[in-house]
Amino acid sequence: MRFCVRALFVAAALLWSAALVQPASATSCTTDAQCSSDTTCQPALVPGTKECKEQRCNFNSDCPADRGLCSGGACRAPTSSGGLSSPGGIPQSGEGQACGPRKFGQVTKSVGCKPGLLCQRGFCRRPAA
Repeated sequence: MRFCVRALFVAAALLWSAALVQPASATSCTTDAQCSSDTTCQPALVPGTKECKEQRCNFNSDCPADRGLCSGGACRAPTSSGGLSSPGGIPQSGEGQACGPRKFGQVTKSVGCKPGLLCQRGFCRRPAA
């Protein structure tokens, strides 16, 4: 009986200490403003504390207002130009490559051409001289 109580106490102590250890990348916070543009302030493992973590999403509506863009499955803050703060999106097409409306799964996006090229009949071409 004494061994069981001691083993139970040791197990509880180990679990409690593991709960107190946070990943090195976690940052304490109280608001989203204290987090990077691609993380939000969320409850941590230790009750009553919060940390900056990536917030997973499927749609923009899954994200808080200040991180209102769902990109790559995570909420992100928009830049001053209205785009995403992290690199991404569809790169512009080069000469001879496809351009215009393209369907990616259930989403239709418009693929543009690199500077100096025009989108003609679905392909990027140099303008006629």
